Amino acid sequence: MDASVRTSPRSGVRLERFKSKYLKPQTLTSVLWVIVRAIILLGLCYIILYPFFIKIINAFKTYSDFIDPTVRFLPKNFTLDNIKHVINEMNYWTTLRNTVVICLILSPLQTLVCAVTGYGFARFRFKLRGICFFLVIFSLIVPSQTILLPLYLKFKTFLGVFNLIGTPWPLVIMSLTGLGIKNGLYIFMFRQFFRNMPKELEEAALIDGCGPLTLFFRVVLPLLKPVVATNTIIVGMGAFNELQAPLYLLSSSALTTLPLTVYNFKGRYFSEWNLIFADLLLVALPMVILYVICQKYIVSGVTAGAVKQ
Repeated sequence: MDASVRTSPRSGVRLERFKSKYLKPQTLTSVLWVIVRAIILLGLCYIILYPFFIKIINAFKTYSDFIDPTVRFLPKNFTLDNIKHVINEMNYWTTLRNTVVICLILSPLQTLVCAVTGYGFARFRFKLRGICFFLVIFSLIVPSQTILLPLYLKFKTFLGVFNLIGTPWPLVIMSLTGLGIKNGLYIFMFRQFFRNMPKELEEAALIDGCGPLTLFFRVVLPLLKPVVATNTIIVGMGAFNELQAPLYLLSSSALTTLPLTVYNFKGRYFSEWNLIFADLLLVALPMVILYVICQKYIVSGVTAGAVKQ
């Protein structure tokens, strides 16, 4: 009895300390926010990563696993024949080479055109500048399918003489004239980068006698090497994954790109889903490797335009 009396004050003190430390409204709010944030992040990770897991798992299933209702996730018959068949059937290495060559051609062209255009919007004042920039932003919300048919007809009888369909020239001309894939987004990004740059260096170069082109290429552009590299990578990834423009404009089997190969295994009444998923995995693999290697530069380049200097 005496021991309990002696220990009860200590227990009361410990309880009060516990309440004051852990049961305060601020502490409970912070703990609750951590739990809610963890649930949100887990949900987003599930939504983002689930398709990749399904793609990887289904790439190694046999067709019998797809029609077997008892197979949910893991295949009963794990096989590598899908990968081998797809590589041979769609001539993977030649198609990959075609896609990489197109990306290497389009990426520098689109980056240069978008950089020059973004610099013009950021630094020069001219009539109808606001309307022109509005049209650039408006191009982001216009579905690309609505302009591909007019472009197809234009390149079908280019200058009234040449038929450029089935050659890479339509994509090259579109990149040079600012009509490339998602050019509006890249012009907007460059405009934000240039607007956040200090003008003192440009003013000093103008005083020293630099013209607009010399100022851009010898003073401004070297300062944006990380941004230019990042934008080139993003443009290349967009060109690599593009489906609609090559489908309409590259109708030649010799210029088939990787996204177009998915149609080889898809029919009206019967689709070889095991081969389709294997093809999708092989199409996504180069971009996954590129992103893993370059993610640090991509993130730093994208966020650079959002920081006010």
